[in-house]
Amino acid sequence: MTVKVLIPTSSAGMETGIGRYCAQVLNAFDRTGLRVEKEYLKHHLIAIGRRELGYYVKFALYAMQFRMTPRARIRGEVVHSFNAMIVPPDTDVVTMWDLIPFHRALRRVVRRPPLYSIILRMAERNLLEYPRFFVTISETVRHEMHEYYELPLDRIRVARPAADLELFRPIKDPTVPFSSDKLNLLHVGTAVPRKNIRGIVEALGQLGPGRFRLVRVGPPTDPSCVEEYTRRARALGLEILEIGYAPYESLPEYYSAADLVLFPSTAEGAGIPPLEAMACGTNVVVSDLPVHREMCGEAAIYCGTDPASIAQAIDRGLSSPIPSEILRAQVSSWTWDDVARVYIRIYEEVLRGS
Repeated sequence: MTVKVLIPTSSAGMETGIGRYCAQVLNAFDRTGLRVEKEYLKHHLIAIGRRELGYYVKFALYAMQFRMTPRARIRGEVVHSFNAMIVPPDTDVVTMWDLIPFHRALRRVVRRPPLYSIILRMAERNLLEYPRFFVTISETVRHEMHEYYELPLDRIRVARPAADLELFRPIKDPTVPFSSDKLNLLHVGTAVPRKNIRGIVEALGQLGPGRFRLVRVGPPTDPSCVEEYTRRARALGLEILEIGYAPYESLPEYYSAADLVLFPSTAEGAGIPPLEAMACGTNVVVSDLPVHREMCGEAAIYCGTDPASIAQAIDRGLSSPIPSEILRAQVSSWTWDDVARVYIRIYEEVLRGS
């Protein structure tokens, strides 16, 4: 059996949770001896004035390319796309991170240019027409997809993310650039509105901004979002340390050095940073979304997405932390090899039915 995986370059690195998921699954495939051909879908940015359209235009160009030049199916080959926006006609399996690009209610939490709606309709048509199986990264997204598209549940499988417990573990003396004069609260992820970083800033403003330093690890994906929460933090007198991209191997240092990890997103497909933080023995404040309940169980401190609720949860996390052994136990029963085995069973099912 040969598996051809399609990976957009935006998901090929370790900068984002999606990138880490892809990389860890592919590494687990290597450990099983599965034959994998990787096709990285490169793109170039297209600018009109100051607006870069590459992120959106690349999907349209690839979708048009695959529709105009369909590839011949090879016997014994399974085609798996790791991006629901790029689904060529020979796709057997597609991984769904979430329904945020497609679901009308969820789309309200993200800002999109008008061009996106055109690309979206084309991508959605391909998504529903071609794959035999969909793989979601949580039961929550599986049921959302079943209800929204009325797809049968037996076509939607779940391969939820894991944490690498050999890498993500408590570090006794982390060497990251935190200082001891303030409490260091960490957010790991892309800087986009649905991550609710502005809500974190407002919450810390209510608690007394001089006590805290907000440390941000992750790419500044949406510059206007970064500008908004940075301007508000400056007005409140809250210090923000923007690390930007941090090497994957260094993340345990950041998690271990943090007094608390904050992840109060307004929408998520799963959320890998909370799992990594718990593996490092650090308490996590997460928004009370069904998917966070599914991933974190009783090993997280839950909050609403409004600043007052986030502030209360931060206070609880600092005053009554959950023991680290409970945190690690929550993430120790599921590994990336388990994730890979889910995919391999699906690939085998594809070949049996071909």
